[in-house]
Amino acid sequence: MSAENHDKSYIAIWGVLLVAMIVSLVLAEVSGAGWVIAVIFLVATAKAWLVVSRFMHLSQEPRWIKGVMAGAAAVVACFLVGVWGDVALAWSVIPAGQATPEAAPVAELQAGNAEKGAKVYGTYCVGCHGADGKANGGTTGASFVDDPSRLAKSDAEIMASIADGKTGTIGVMPPWKGTLQPQQMVDVIAHLRASFGAKP
Repeated sequence: MSAENHDKSYIAIWGVLLVAMIVSLVLAEVSGAGWVIAVIFLVATAKAWLVVSRFMHLSQEPRWIKGVMAGAAAVVACFLVGVWGDVALAWSVIPAGQATPEAAPVAELQAGNAEKGAKVYGTYCVGCHGADGKANGGTTGASFVDDPSRLAKSDAEIMASIADGKTGTIGVMPPWKGTLQPQQMVDVIAHLRASFGAKP
């Protein structure tokens, strides 16, 4: 390949990489659906393959280098599969471009309904906090049973944690104010107190 053709090839590859990056960014802004995450991952994989195949000259490298590259790709793929649910959940909490609703004044909210709160808890909270409120021994989220101080907080404090999310030693709870209505949060708190702890 002549130097001129070589340069043109690199320019074409650069253009493809740039377009792929733009497509990934646009898709991320338009939707947080699972298929979008998969497409972005595939685009990133294709970009990495282009860079490796065109710029790293693996054909001239020892075989063990190719093994390392293949192993790295496998690790990334396993990582994606492992965190898929968490990524999709975090991405879908607040849809792109959608303003989060303002919390209604507490005076306008009705008293919490534990029965309704149990349904909300079963849909959105049980995955991390567990049906028994113990969060798998406190490893997947806050345990309401093993740590009574959590429900010793005021309703306003607990509601703020639900709405705005929380980062702690266990990990990150995403903000739910883009998904749950204030009344639903009040109902969830009523369920927590009725099932796992008394009122402070």
